[in-house]
Amino acid sequence: MIDQPAGENVFDGLQHMLAVESGDGRALSENLEDNPICSVSYDPSIPCLMVRWKSYATSSQIRYIHECLIRLIKEHRVSKILGDDSNLESIAAIDQQWIVRDWMPRAMAAGLKTAASIKPRAYFGQMSVNHILSFRPAGLTIQSFEGLREAKDWLRNVYQNGTYRILYRRFKSGDTINTFAFWCQDPSVSYFSLLARVALRAFWKVECDSLEPVISRQPLPEVIVIESETGEEVCRWSVEDEMHQLKNSRPSA
Repeated sequence: MIDQPAGENVFDGLQHMLAVESGDGRALSENLEDNPICSVSYDPSIPCLMVRWKSYATSSQIRYIHECLIRLIKEHRVSKILGDDSNLESIAAIDQQWIVRDWMPRAMAAGLKTAASIKPRAYFGQMSVNHILSFRPAGLTIQSFEGLREAKDWLRNVYQNGTYRILYRRFKSGDTINTFAFWCQDPSVSYFSLLARVALRAFWKVECDSLEPVISRQPLPEVIVIESETGEEVCRWSVEDEMHQLKNSRPSA
């Protein structure tokens, strides 16, 4: 008999409980994106995991969903979660403690750094979320919002202080020519975009309305990718992007 890791045993146990406790629970265990309890999906536009609560969830359902989130954080290499808690009715006190003391540290170890949530409409849902937020561990940034659009805008433009990497890549093949690690004290989308442009222009110059290599007869990077230390891509800038930017910045005749 092959021993399974403890985490796998817990996950399998939760999945079995869902299958036998109700039809809704079985639907959740069979399809994480389309079920009556909670929809969990990957949003590449931010990028983040999107969690949309639909109705009351039992303890086993809540824990199953959170265990799935840890797996998806690792799979998609994301550091952000967007939770639409509008229809969240409540979370039992014992599950609140489990989320704060057990799940959050493991999620952070998997790569979670930032979360945005839409405030629940139900009173007990608000109390549950507020209690969880008041005891969140240091290093995990969480912000609550009234609407989905502002939550997405905030989450799209916020990053944690930490180590990031610049990857110099050949555009066609995707091969990495070189990498450079740096510590960023005040990360933002605008900062990463500017840094990627500066890194690219170190190898390409403008001549006759086009970009020409600074050094001939040498494979130069045609795309700059900036990643977090967990491997999450936060910015990408190519020669084509730079040409498009230059054309749009020229004054009209």
